[in-house]
Amino acid sequence: MAKSKLGFHTGPGGKKDGLGNWERALNQAGQPFGLKAADEYGPLFEAVEIGRQHNVQNWLGFRFSEAAHRISREVPDYDVAPWEDAPILCQEIIDKLPREFDKSVWLEPINEPRDENSGSDTIYNNLNATDYLGEWCLAAAIFLNERGYKFMGPSFNAGRPGREGFPVEDAVAQYSQPGMLKFLRYCAENPDKAGLSVHDYSWSTWQEGQTVEDWYPRLWGRFEAAIAAADIHGIPRTFPIFVTEFGFAHREAPVWPEAEAYLDARNEMLARWPQVKYDAAWTLQEGWGAIDHHVNSWLQYPAQREFDEGEQPARTHPLFGGTLPGDTPIVQPPTLPEEPVTPPVTPPPITMPPPQPPVPIPPTTDGLLSLKFTGWGERDVAHNPANGPATWYDVRNVQVPIIGGQRMIYWEAEGHNQFADGKPWNNFAAPEGIHKWDKMLPAHEHYLLNESGRTYHLFGPSHPWWVRYSHRLHLAPGTYHLRLDIWGDWVDIVNEQKRPKPDPGHARVELFVGERGREQWLRPNYHGQSLLEREFTIETAGEYEVGFGILTVYAAGGSPGANGCFLRSFTVEPVQQMISPPLPVEQPHQPAPPPPAALMIKRVATPAGVWLRSGPSTSHDTLHHLLQGTLVEVLAEGEWDQVQVWGKTGYVSSRFLEKV
Repeated sequence: MAKSKLGFHTGPGGKKDGLGNWERALNQAGQPFGLKAADEYGPLFEAVEIGRQHNVQNWLGFRFSEAAHRISREVPDYDVAPWEDAPILCQEIIDKLPREFDKSVWLEPINEPRDENSGSDTIYNNLNATDYLGEWCLAAAIFLNERGYKFMGPSFNAGRPGREGFPVEDAVAQYSQPGMLKFLRYCAENPDKAGLSVHDYSWSTWQEGQTVEDWYPRLWGRFEAAIAAADIHGIPRTFPIFVTEFGFAHREAPVWPEAEAYLDARNEMLARWPQVKYDAAWTLQEGWGAIDHHVNSWLQYPAQREFDEGEQPARTHPLFGGTLPGDTPIVQPPTLPEEPVTPPVTPPPITMPPPQPPVPIPPTTDGLLSLKFTGWGERDVAHNPANGPATWYDVRNVQVPIIGGQRMIYWEAEGHNQFADGKPWNNFAAPEGIHKWDKMLPAHEHYLLNESGRTYHLFGPSHPWWVRYSHRLHLAPGTYHLRLDIWGDWVDIVNEQKRPKPDPGHARVELFVGERGREQWLRPNYHGQSLLEREFTIETAGEYEVGFGILTVYAAGGSPGANGCFLRSFTVEPVQQMISPPLPVEQPHQPAPPPPAALMIKRVATPAGVWLRSGPSTSHDTLHHLLQGTLVEVLAEGEWDQVQVWGKTGYVSSRFLEKV
């Protein structure tokens, strides 16, 4: 069971009657409390002393405000490199701290910063605004930590981050910006001195008849998007989260006892998240109407009330992907640190091929399965046996492949969609799956064909769908590599141009062997090619169901568009088989051969991944995008290492590689 996380925001003046007694009662019971103060350090000084008297470490935060003329600014200077700007503002704060400031108090240098690129506003190096904020927070955290201070940020406003006009799921995409991921990872590795701070407001009053269901997770609980981003990028959930302001509107709040139901709802929501350390009610500070009197009445709330934590670890809200720790990392077009990318003004026209040709796949040599979606269907063969053996059979409107005379196993979900929002139009329905070749596609879409001149179009014109294709294989003990070559066509069509759908959790792919890998999602590009890969180690010989699944979460919506993808190939290949070595046989003495050249292996170190290029500079063509953790064989070292990976030879900037 979890205790109440109700805390308070305070500042100069206002109604603080009873605050000290509330703090003492909690600490006497061994329960820490949360308190955030702006501009006035006195309440925190008292809170530190109360905690020491009862040997309890409370959660305390402090910031200066520009409005009170205590600091020159409370947001970054976006035109300056984050690593240069953050130390400037942090040093200004340090210089103005009172001498009695205790370093157990967390500093919050910035407040409700801009998190979206807009209009004529410029940002250093054309970075995404949230990406910049992540880099800024990381720089600030390291600067303050090195001087013994604790850092929390960036104090996103309620309903942020997320781009205007995009659905709430965009919050996950913004927390997944490279800089923000680096900051979250640093917080996870240093939870005692760096944390994420956010604000939660409903922006509507309880008098309007709205309830918590109207606010969660779009406004209240939006921090779950950060947890979801961490889950799908391999960051542990160990980073602390501080809700340094929560409430309804700036100038009013329900009074006790009317407020009790809302405070219970907040605590029920937060009980599931041990990362959230406190929930600071806005505000006991003067200058905001009578809200300090309203919120002061909340001191009557029984703070030792307990709430069910639910099943742990908790699953994030379905709008944020319904993630759990260890979910498979997102595979999506990154903004690479070696060459910042400015978003295009307009997406590629629907009548033009994509900007990059498909990445060729190394040919399968001793592969166990190689599906190229070729040949003829059973109905075609029955009509004309001269076509040869059938390579697919029909299940309603889906042509299911046949491999070596054996039908692939086909499964599709029906009815309730546990990944969506419960709306009837988001229930699962059967898709269509069609083998296609050049004559079935316009010339400008022939890039979708594989080397055999075939592709497989899987789509549901308006509704969500979830399908699985699998094949029974007898596997010896060893490691097996699964690869799906898929071209996303999850797009909206605006002014005859394809725009990738904005929902970060809309399309997902699973690769599996037996029960392993099912619902461990990979994220394909919504408009473009993805080579999705996984490896599985089998320890016991036997027959296994090996295959892939594709999930589309939401209906296509009101605008015209497409809700599907093209499949170019699916392969299963042995990587390493566990075979006992033969007994040694004595050989006649021979001179020892010269020692082989030392094999050097490096891995991709940057979270955003890196491009494999045809030559040693960014002006050379890209061959393949290598994800973080990919191992490469180094043939020659330099500013650009010449490497070999997956049978390809190319060049990678050495500063994004690390030795294994």
